[in-house]
Amino acid sequence: MLRQAALLALLGLAGVWAGCGSSNSVSSTPPPTRTTPSPTPTPNPSTAPEAFFATLFNSVGAVRTPAGQVTVDAAANHGAGNVQLTNGVALTTTQVLQFCPFAGAFGDCITIPVTPAPAGSNFQFPSTGSFAGIFHVIEGGQETFVGAMGGTAGVSFRAALLPASSITFGIGQIVGAAPISSGSVSITGQTMQVIIDGTTPNQTFGVSICSILGTINCQTLGSVTSNATGSVSGNVTSVPSGFAGVVLISDSAGPEFISGFRVQ
Repeated sequence: MLRQAALLALLGLAGVWAGCGSSNSVSSTPPPTRTTPSPTPTPNPSTAPEAFFATLFNSVGAVRTPAGQVTVDAAANHGAGNVQLTNGVALTTTQVLQFCPFAGAFGDCITIPVTPAPAGSNFQFPSTGSFAGIFHVIEGGQETFVGAMGGTAGVSFRAALLPASSITFGIGQIVGAAPISSGSVSITGQTMQVIIDGTTPNQTFGVSICSILGTINCQTLGSVTSNATGSVSGNVTSVPSGFAGVVLISDSAGPEFISGFRVQ
C-alpha cells in the first residue's frame, strides 16, 4: 500500500510539472496587415458648359472696331453656336463663317453652315473634339470680320482653358502635362482674368496671347502662380484691342493650357 501511495504521489507531481510547462508556451500573433496608400487622384475635366465668346471686329480698314459676336457652347458642350453682327443682324448668303485652328496659318479653316435665327445666325460646329483657334467671316474671298479680344468696355472674350495636349489639331509644338480640373479666361477692356483649379501647387505660369500663326508669334503679358491647393486666380493687363488669337498658359515644360472650347 505504501508503494502504491508513493507511486501515485509521484505521478501527481509529474502532472503538475507538465501543467506548468504547458502554461509557459508562447502563442503566435499574426503579423499586422500592410496597407498601401491610395494614389492621389488625377482631376477630372469639368463637364460644365464652357460658353466660348468672342467679339467680332471689322477686319476692313486700318483700325479694327467691334461689330458683333460669336458664341459656342452657351448651354452645353455640344457645339451649338450663334454669330451675329451689330444689333443682332444675321449673316447674308454671301458671308461665310469659318473656324481656323490655332497654328494652322489659315491653311485648314473649316467652313460652318449657318441658319437664320431670331438674333443673328445659328450654327452647329461640324466636328467633335477640343478646339483652339479663331472664328472669322469671309465674303468674296476676303476676311471681313474676325473673332478677337480686348478693346471693349465690357467682356470682349471668354473661353475655357483646355489642356494643350488635348487639342484635336495639336498646337504645333511639344506641350507639358500639368493637371487641370477646370479653367477659364475672361477679358474686359485690357485686363485678363485667369482662373484655374486642380493644377500643380505653387507653380508659376506665363500668360501669353498668340496669333493664329502659332507659338512663333506670341506676346507675353505676365504670369500667375497657383496656391498650395493648385488653384489660380489672377489678372494680367495690356491686352491689345482687337487681337485675333488664343490665350496660352505655359511653364518650364512648355505650353500647358490654351483657350478654346469642346464639342462632345
